[in-house]
Amino acid sequence: MNDKVYKCIIKTIEEFNEELDKKVDISKGRETELFSGNSVLDSLGLVNLIVAIEENLAEEFDTNITITSEKAMSRRVSPFLNVGTLTDYITEILKEES
Repeated sequence: MNDKVYKCIIKTIEEFNEELDKKVDISKGRETELFSGNSVLDSLGLVNLIVAIEENLAEEFDTNITITSEKAMSRRVSPFLNVGTLTDYITEILKEES
């Protein structure tokens, strides 16, 4: 499941990049920064990306999940740090849902 979530996130970022002047560089794979000091996304950009990821996940997994929650915000390591942390977090949510 983790690989399928990862591919969905990367696909969403590729689609999202089409709208951005400054692109999210996905060449680092799981280490691609999403919301950190070196990220091209600001907080509004991250919110828009998260909404797009949730929509693509709904299509891919036939389930509606909310990625942003108190659980996400209270974690010691933010799930929004990079693609890897987000992939692992979403996989965890999907396992809890099933």
